Amino acid sequence: MLEALLIYIEGIIVQYGAWGLFVAGFLEEIFAPLPSTLIMMSGGFFLMGEEAVHLSSLVTLLFQVVLPTALGITLGSSVAYFLFYYLGEPAFNHFGKYFNVSFTDVERVREKLSKGISDELFVFFARAIPFFPIILVSIFCG
Repeated sequence: MLEALLIYIEGIIVQYGAWGLFVAGFLEEIFAPLPSTLIMMSGGFFLMGEEAVHLSSLVTLLFQVVLPTALGITLGSSVAYFLFYYLGEPAFNHFGKYFNVSFTDVERVREKLSKGISDELFVFFARAIPFFPIILVSIFCG
């Protein structure tokens, strides 16, 4: 299943370039259990090819790989955040089973994080860990 998904994402990236990375970042954030670092690395591999590293290749990397992927991931995170922020407990009761998260889990985490600056540190480090599913952070923040 994961291999088929990777092949599908590779096809999107190769066929559509930067727009494909935007879509892959968006989809990866909402649906797929793929780390965003994998999307960026594969995007750099497929779009940059064997190009030597120099200033113009770094500019190309920034505008064709990093920014489109980051925008897709940001919009995907925003969808999850706003869904759970505005719909609250009904959203957790309906969608939580897909993420193995319940509303009581969120309340328990919220209670623990409401003491001091631990909630800010949790969000920072959870977003910084490359292979941590960021969708869970967005859900808990929402």
